[in-house]
Amino acid sequence: MAYYKKRKKHGSFDPNAPVRVRMPRKENREVLGIIIEHYGTKLLVECMDGYTRLCRVPGKIRYKLRVKPGDVILVQKWPVQENEKGDYLYKYRPNQVNILRRKGLLTTESEEAEQSEEKSETPPELPEKEAENKSEEATKEKGDTADGSEKTESEGENSVDA
Repeated sequence: MAYYKKRKKHGSFDPNAPVRVRMPRKENREVLGIIIEHYGTKLLVECMDGYTRLCRVPGKIRYKLRVKPGDVILVQKWPVQENEKGDYLYKYRPNQVNILRRKGLLTTESEEAEQSEEKSETPPELPEKEAENKSEEATKEKGDTADGSEKTESEGENSVDA
């Protein structure tokens, strides 16, 4: 009867270890993107520059590729049809994605919606001043009617005293 030796797991995760993140380089036409759909050797990716690209997976990565919709990847734009096509370069891990979000390189639609809501909640300064002017005018008008009503009351009091 043969006994097998227990093997140790390789590469245990250390949360305190420094994390290196590959940044997109503009001189190499690289941009971040989020996978929308997976078509075998091609990916439909929504890039951070506002375009949706069909990305080709190079042969050296093709059989090692483990991606799903929602993953963040690095895309290299093609020199021809750069707004429509690109190449898959690198997949970011979850801890690297958090770093990209903190640096402001990666924004999702929900984050953009939250930012736009915050901007819409704070009204511009000019309308506030106009609103104050309108409220002052309204109080003046109320004061005018209040003075007129006071006169009628005082006339009524005089008639009672007499």
